[in-house]
Amino acid sequence: MNKYVTTYERPIGPGKAILNQNNFVNRLVGGWQLSTILEYHGGVPLGPDTTSNPVNNGFDRPNRADGVSLKTYNYKLTKDYLTGHSSSSPTQFTTNAFALTNPFELGDTYAAYAALRSPPLRIESFNAIKYFPIWEGVVLSIRVDYFNAFNRTQLQAPDVIVNDSSFGKITNLSSQISNRQGQATFRIDF
Repeated sequence: MNKYVTTYERPIGPGKAILNQNNFVNRLVGGWQLSTILEYHGGVPLGPDTTSNPVNNGFDRPNRADGVSLKTYNYKLTKDYLTGHSSSSPTQFTTNAFALTNPFELGDTYAAYAALRSPPLRIESFNAIKYFPIWEGVVLSIRVDYFNAFNRTQLQAPDVIVNDSSFGKITNLSSQISNRQGQATFRIDF
């Protein structure tokens, strides 16, 4: 997971490099602080499972099919389907790489494979703060925040149960992150 946090004060306004005269316009456009929080996660490794093996010992895994490479497909195809831009429900990884075991047989798959990953997480949040010194010891601040500014949706992980009819597919667009939200705050410090 990568998380980037930045804060930048623009070099504009009285006492700064640009528009540094102390007049109304320069004081209005200067003194803004811009901040970002950028979160990016490539998804977590997934592994297949089964619900049909009567051993029920925590090792109810299928067998790995020989000669079939593992691959996670583009999650945009599923997002297009769930938002109504495509008519077919795509699988997210090579499902034919796994086969059910016989009763009381332990499968040979791993708990997780690096080539099979849950959907990525991308969230960008921004804010801007402007300070207005009113008189000595009194400062007015205006702050505007946007969380999940690009309104990204977090897809659920695909179904990893081999004997489900939806194996390898994402069946829900529900999100673990909030939709785009904005807020403005006015504050006087004295």
